[in-house]
Amino acid sequence: MNLRYALLAVVLVLVIGPVLASGYYPPASCDRIHLSTVPVSVNSESAKNFFVGIENTSNVPFFLDDFSVTETSSFLNIDSDYANYWIPAHATAQHVSTATAAAVYLDQTITGRARVSGRFANGLSCSYLHIGEKTVPITVKAPVSDFGTCNQIIVDVFPVNVAEDSLSFETFLIRNNTGKRFFINSVEISDEGDFVLVQKDYFDPIIPSYQTGELRVKISAEEVSGNRSGNVRIRIRGEFEGGAVCNQVPDRVFSVTVENSAPDVTCNQLGITGESFRLSQNGSQSRVFTVTNNSELDFSVYDVKIEETDPEFAVQLISKSSTIPAHGTGTIQLRATTGTLDASGIGGFRLQLRGEFENREICSFSDVSKEIAVELVKDTPTPNPEVCRSVSIEAFPLLLESGSSKTDFFKVLNGSNRTFYIDSVNMFDDSTDFSLSETTFDLFAPSGGGIARVWFSAQANRVSSEGDRTGFIQVSGHFADGATCSFTAIGTESFPVVITPKDSDETCPDFKLEVPDRVVASDDVAWVDVRVFNPTDQDAFVYLSGTNLSVSPSVISAPPNGWFSTTVKATLLSGSETNLEFRPSVFDCTALKKFTRIVSRETGDGDIRIASLPSSVVFVKKTTVKVLVENNSNFSRTVDVKMGNILNGWTTESHSVSVPRNESVPVYIDIFSNNVFGEADAVVGLFEDGDLVDERDILIKAVPKLSASDVLTVTISVVPVSPTETQVHVQVTNFSDSQVSGDVWIELPAGWSVSNNRSVFTLNPNESNTRIFSAKPSASATDGNGSVVVALDDGRSDRFAFTMKRFGSQLTPSNGFFAGLFSLGRGVFSSGLLILLIVLAVVLVFLFLDNQYREAHPPRIRHPPFSVIDKNGQYRSNGRHSWRA
Repeated sequence: MNLRYALLAVVLVLVIGPVLASGYYPPASCDRIHLSTVPVSVNSESAKNFFVGIENTSNVPFFLDDFSVTETSSFLNIDSDYANYWIPAHATAQHVSTATAAAVYLDQTITGRARVSGRFANGLSCSYLHIGEKTVPITVKAPVSDFGTCNQIIVDVFPVNVAEDSLSFETFLIRNNTGKRFFINSVEISDEGDFVLVQKDYFDPIIPSYQTGELRVKISAEEVSGNRSGNVRIRIRGEFEGGAVCNQVPDRVFSVTVENSAPDVTCNQLGITGESFRLSQNGSQSRVFTVTNNSELDFSVYDVKIEETDPEFAVQLISKSSTIPAHGTGTIQLRATTGTLDASGIGGFRLQLRGEFENREICSFSDVSKEIAVELVKDTPTPNPEVCRSVSIEAFPLLLESGSSKTDFFKVLNGSNRTFYIDSVNMFDDSTDFSLSETTFDLFAPSGGGIARVWFSAQANRVSSEGDRTGFIQVSGHFADGATCSFTAIGTESFPVVITPKDSDETCPDFKLEVPDRVVASDDVAWVDVRVFNPTDQDAFVYLSGTNLSVSPSVISAPPNGWFSTTVKATLLSGSETNLEFRPSVFDCTALKKFTRIVSRETGDGDIRIASLPSSVVFVKKTTVKVLVENNSNFSRTVDVKMGNILNGWTTESHSVSVPRNESVPVYIDIFSNNVFGEADAVVGLFEDGDLVDERDILIKAVPKLSASDVLTVTISVVPVSPTETQVHVQVTNFSDSQVSGDVWIELPAGWSVSNNRSVFTLNPNESNTRIFSAKPSASATDGNGSVVVALDDGRSDRFAFTMKRFGSQLTPSNGFFAGLFSLGRGVFSSGLLILLIVLAVVLVFLFLDNQYREAHPPRIRHPPFSVIDKNGQYRSNGRHSWRA
């Protein structure tokens, strides 16, 4: 018999245990949590409890993490009980909050907003953004007037701000909220500080019923070293007509702040900063100088004065900032020009300004000035100008955005059989809309077609429309044998400058058009990659055109609500370079056009080129740039890959690589910031036998910290919905004060797959958005760690870890029987009912088998011992006898 019960226990463990262990909480969703409220009424200067119902209509228990009722009124404060408890499935909790009202004299209605957040027992988290909020109408009731009640005499006070060392008056209303006249016997005023004296000046002695009177006070403020505040108390005594005597009306308190006067400002808190510059013979340059205001007050600029110290050049004012804000900067733009110089030398001029601060403090020309040195370079005639014809300047069209700056370069080509050394560079322009200045240059250009680069900085002013503008470049130098070349001998190279208006003309800030700055054409054919993000509900179009250029396609159609990528073929019809223009056309708004510079390059025996390179890289300490070198020629080529025009302090390396014919080889260039942060318009060049054969631009940024978490919070919920699908809910919230855009995608453990794995988002300040990724498990998929990756358009990114769950594997705290009890205890009705049915079936089978056994094996009958009575009258046993019936 004991063996049969043991077998029953084994059956229960082996059969029921796995069933219980496989029990799971059914899917739940945040919309199954409902809030209910009722209007609340609380009396003035009192408190009252009220309840908010939290109903869980799902089949899964819900844990309440947070509860709040928010309001923005100064009349009311709401405190809520601590939230940290479970709400069973199909149950409602009543959460207690307390509303405490301030004093009011008219009924006030305030709208509170009840918000909850928490998580279901199956792991799904829900914030108030998912659940929604419920309004709570709260009325603060003003006291009912009572004849002859002292607390119905009220002084309406307010905070007072006064200047130091001043005398001022303030008037307060005395309100009589009763049906009888009130006679004021005395008014007492007391203040707290030694920096202010508040005295009674006048009051109305009689306040009619349900009307107001006036109380005027005199405030005498002392000098203070900084702003100081204190409280002032008003106490009134009086009596009602034929009614109660009020020896003390409830005191009223208001604050007085004595403000320190505006700090002293002096003209030496203004300064002019600017660098010296070089000016060649018959040259012209536009220069921008910065005016710094280190004071606490704004400064208005009235006039600018320029005093040249050398008669061989002239400086004229182009523009100036009218106001320099406190702790801010302004600009002064000048143009310097020269004629024929008698000799090279150092000249200069004095830049001065005058104006006044907000407090009428005046600064004269002599108070704010700056000496600027100018190097004057005479164009010395070349004894043999024919030798200089082998030196030429190659410049490119310059593309600038209004109000921006950039660094670019031009080339000095040496076609002679001697090394050419650069001695001087001069740049100037024909417009007040931009300025140019050289920054650095290579010391020499090798012989036989060698190239030297000259880097320069371009600054665009604010413009409202495009126009024809031109920049000019001059170079002088000497050959290795001593022959010299002047500016005139080499000649002046001009280049067009295109300035596009800034975002002020743009009404489609969410529309994105991404094109490269520069593409090198092979055999006059360039392939240009284009990406378009169209946020509208209608098709957007991008029209392509260029001078001496054939473009296919000439129109790009971008579908609505998403990214679109394509490749454009641009063929040079004549010349060595031109601009490809992209002009967007978006429904009901205006987007800015973009340009790509198309540069021709002869291929010779075959083409070796940079096939791919990132357009931009953002990093902190170290990054690696992958450069794919493609050899389309019929023989192996050995080239050097170098990176140039990086920031001073950064370090990088060059690589020599052999590329087999008709193959591609990746090259990895490491860049180290060495804690120098900033950005550079770098260039990756391909050199063969010392000659440049291809180059590509790349924007590189080094930043102190690279994290999307600086502006975003990410909440992840894993929701298994079926054996073939698990959803990953990713909520991204922008808590910064500016709009952010970027991509979000997920990375899953082995055995999982996901469609539409990348999602683009644009979030305004304090805006949230939830993306749902649907993952499919394979037969080999297991629970494991995954990641959500958020990458912003500005280069910041972050990775957030989560645990991937299969359907039925969540919330199983242990195996076997106790896991089933856990499920029952949590109120999962369907799993519990299934378990009870199985237990009942097993018990019925056991009873049936037991009955069959009893019929087949009748029980043994046991008799009591057989006894007799002896002669002494005592019972005596005759032993135990047993037999089968």
